[in-house]
Amino acid sequence: MNQSQQEFLKMVERGDKIAMLFAPSFIVDFDYPAIVGMSKSLGAGLVSEITYGCHLVNTHYNHYIKNHKNQKYFINTTCPTIVNLIRTQFPDLEKYLLPDISCALSFIDFYNLLHPDYKLVFISPCVAKRSFETPRLPEWSLTLTFSELRELFIAKNIKAEDYQNTNEQWDKFSRIDTKLYPLDGGLSATARWQEFFPDLKIFIGSGLKSLLPIFMQMKQGTYDKNLLDVCACEGACVGGPCVFNKDLSIQEKRQKVIDYYKRFLDNS
Repeated sequence: MNQSQQEFLKMVERGDKIAMLFAPSFIVDFDYPAIVGMSKSLGAGLVSEITYGCHLVNTHYNHYIKNHKNQKYFINTTCPTIVNLIRTQFPDLEKYLLPDISCALSFIDFYNLLHPDYKLVFISPCVAKRSFETPRLPEWSLTLTFSELRELFIAKNIKAEDYQNTNEQWDKFSRIDTKLYPLDGGLSATARWQEFFPDLKIFIGSGLKSLLPIFMQMKQGTYDKNLLDVCACEGACVGGPCVFNKDLSIQEKRQKVIDYYKRFLDNS
């Protein structure tokens, strides 16, 4: 057990009220609604996904872009690795970063207003959230990766097959549209950039190898796109380093997210 896992178990042992808040890419590694029942058996009192936080980010971004139309470039800040890369390796581009918020930061800040007596634990495909974002909010108690959560389930003998018929559901504020957020283009599609900003050219991309040349062109002022929807991990968040379902291709992971989204869309 690492330090984060041990701290979570201490929360449970102390009897702390715990809310487990999942990144929308969770569906690559876990089943819904089984994950809700499993999380409650582990010690959570509330379980939700942060899709409403993605909606808050979209709203904030669109307001900013609308009011800064003369700005040459806009770089999303939803990926902490991208933000850190720009600030450390391409400081000339820092002025083009959109407001420095993420789905997790937005949702945890909002959720804390509703449940100030809960310890808020974010479940992430990305260890960078722990390094760069968790320290920014005192209300953000802990980050566990998908892999770390899986190890806790194994240690406590909590099995997905025992929760396939559960009636448990997400806590309030789960949204349908932003369930697509962890995919390449999920941000720009759900923020409706093409519709709202038809005069701006959108670039969608992931993987640092393909993004570094673009940042170099932007530094030189020669890049011909304006709105960037980018992620450091190949395939965006479904390709996060702490996704443990390594046997699936990026396309298969992407399809799991789309199928999950369609389940809710068909029942809406």
